[in-house]
Amino acid sequence: MSGLSRRRLLGGAAALALLPRAGPAAASGAITVAYQALPAAQTGLPSLHRLGYARLEKLANDVRRSIVPGVSAALDLPDMASRTAIAPGGYRLRSDPSLTTSFAADAHGGAAARRFAAAVGYVLRQDAVLVFAEEARGDSLAVTLRFEDAAPSAPLAHRFFRHAASVAAGLGGGYTTVGGALIFINLRDASGAPFSGLDDEEFAAALNEAASTFANSVRLVGTKRVRSELVAAAWGDSAGSQYVAILATLPPAALAQLDLLGFVFADMARNRAF
Repeated sequence: MSGLSRRRLLGGAAALALLPRAGPAAASGAITVAYQALPAAQTGLPSLHRLGYARLEKLANDVRRSIVPGVSAALDLPDMASRTAIAPGGYRLRSDPSLTTSFAADAHGGAAARRFAAAVGYVLRQDAVLVFAEEARGDSLAVTLRFEDAAPSAPLAHRFFRHAASVAAGLGGGYTTVGGALIFINLRDASGAPFSGLDDEEFAAALNEAASTFANSVRLVGTKRVRSELVAAAWGDSAGSQYVAILATLPPAALAQLDLLGFVFADMARNRAF
């Protein structure tokens, strides 16, 4: 861990016990699906990573207007476009416009959110789509930070992301913006080990340190347990087959609609790339 002394880490871990914690899953009332309009490298679509934030934001807005309603219709869900927001999101030290779609945390919400994640992952040619929901016994710790003045702009969110990674490299994995707050989740792999290389106390303490040493006013406002899943698929020869397996119970007409939306998105991506 760089930039974070053991003494300060222990102090941060002790302070963690005094931070506000969110209540049980019913208190949040939402399952969040987070994704981007950036196709995976192995899909044959042009890389959009060289484009600036503003151009990628226009593509994300096109996806919200034209793709998300089509996915909702194919899955026979209420229109998800009205529950979809666009805000900065980070992955591996890069910040881009990210989409978050919310589902009710009820008996059917989890299955619907996972199907939606697989559908947008397939249509938008994603490597992985993140699904998370507050749950008292969740597998991951989520840390919420807020800027005092307002929801952060993309440059401000990105500067904090880079600053946090300079405090502890494991914080450079990613973040999501929901309701104007930055959320860092200490995601775990299939074996239960955190991708960050930090245990939950170290993860929260490092973010607390990053907030206290950042040039702009940002504070860690709470921690909570979340149930999280990366709904993921490989591309290339496998053509997103893991997503297709989740969607296999859909009627043939729905699968055909998702295929069509995939072609529509491919045209959008090519048009933005040139």
